Amino acid sequence: MGNRFETHGDFSWTELLTRELEASKKFYADLLGWQMESVPMQEGGYILIKVGDQAVAGIMVMPHQVPDDVPSHRAVYVTVHDVDARAQKALGAGG
Repeated sequence: MGNRFETHGDFSWTELLTRELEASKKFYADLLGWQMESVPMQEGGYILIKVGDQAVAGIMVMPHQVPDDVPSHRAVYVTVHDVDARAQKALGAGG
């Protein structure tokens, strides 16, 4: 398995966007044993999820401009070698 930040097509990062930051931190720490590291941000803070010393994901407070009826959700990132080429390919495929 390659480095997820270098291998084209690998899922490289995921973030949970939530309005319940503390409850989410507790849930995942209790369930999976994840360690959490706070990183200061302007709006509500960012939590790095770590397994051992490796950062594997993040949790953040839902941005204030997101409507109240939008539930907690995940943002998923995929590594690509050429973002512009992939954007053009997505447009050509109807994306």
